[in-house]
Amino acid sequence: MSSYFSLQMTSAMSYNGAVDFMRGIYYKNSIDAHDIKIAANMGMHELTDAHHTDPTGIALAIAAGATELFAFLNSKRKQRKILIPQLLQLFNDGPGPSGNADCRCRIFTQSASVIEQQVNEWIELYNPSKKLIEDIRMGTLIVSTVNNALYGVSAGLSIQLHIVLVASNVLVAEQVDFLKIRPYEKLGEAVAEVRDIIIAEENDAQVQSYLSYLMPSI
Repeated sequence: MSSYFSLQMTSAMSYNGAVDFMRGIYYKNSIDAHDIKIAANMGMHELTDAHHTDPTGIALAIAAGATELFAFLNSKRKQRKILIPQLLQLFNDGPGPSGNADCRCRIFTQSASVIEQQVNEWIELYNPSKKLIEDIRMGTLIVSTVNNALYGVSAGLSIQLHIVLVASNVLVAEQVDFLKIRPYEKLGEAVAEVRDIIIAEENDAQVQSYLSYLMPSI
């Protein structure tokens, strides 16, 4: 799924104005020099989801030479279990129509089921409201790579994955109808709630311990 936004418009018009422009091109089924000039003046950009690929950026970071990564990932919570399909698809027997065949992005030797169990054993941070954020936890995975020519990842690398997982019931945007996506008004509130959880006195010991592990000088 793709949508569009304009760097020269503000607030909801950044999405709505750009999408209305692209919808016009779609329905007339043609584009000319005038359209291109308008798009350039609008600062037009495409916003595309990461279906059938790695939305975490972990594979590309490793391909670029990283052996220690920090990832802030979204997740879902079902009852008391954390669902992390975007992360698990990087591991052996990860989710997909046939193992990792959906995105061909298996880059780690470890079993997805083992990783899922480890992540669900991480301590959940105290959440004073749980209005929008359902769960937030952090931890580190020590994993090793397999060869994946598609992503440019070589086998035999030891990787440290430092991860903060946030389960929320809000999205970045919501789809109204065909080619029509608008910003989700609750996103700012959700970000503020993450901030409040991180700085809550009840979480101070765990957060400081984890940050000290990542940055010993703290």
